[in-house]
Amino acid sequence: MKIEYFLKGCRIGGLDAQKIGEEIDRLREEWGDDVLQTEEILKEARNPDSPLHDICEWDDRIAADEFRKNQIRHVLTTISYRMVDRVPTEPVKLNVHIEQRGPGNDFTRGYASSRIAVKVTSQWRSAVAQVERELRGVRNNVSDLVDIADASDAPADRAVIVKRMLRLLDQLLHACGKL
Repeated sequence: MKIEYFLKGCRIGGLDAQKIGEEIDRLREEWGDDVLQTEEILKEARNPDSPLHDICEWDDRIAADEFRKNQIRHVLTTISYRMVDRVPTEPVKLNVHIEQRGPGNDFTRGYASSRIAVKVTSQWRSAVAQVERELRGVRNNVSDLVDIADASDAPADRAVIVKRMLRLLDQLLHACGKL
């Protein structure tokens, strides 16, 4: 089964999405772990021969490890794929960000394969919970706009639009609770 990988929306130029996607899948299989940690990928990316090496800035005058981890997170959240031998579809995200309790009740964050996470209930719930947290943040921002529109002389259409947005966000949040 042939898979094509894409880096739609990636801010880091000159990367080979195909090589990076294949390497991420290879590491996931080699390590036997559905959830990749940025620290593990950074260790792999340090090797100049690794397909992941070009994700990071290696000049220490420009970047430290925390910056490199942010670069890795960015690529992990922007890389997508599509199955070539299936009906042509738009590329979908290769990874989903999840948070889960590990052995000893330790709290871990990482990037699960979207192909696996959709089948593993705990990973799917974690991915939905992450979206729900982000929606709540957006809802708070829209709620602020409603308050601003109500408290000022904003044109009526602006208040109507942000109130409609707020209702839609409330519906989305309600739907998250049902997944």
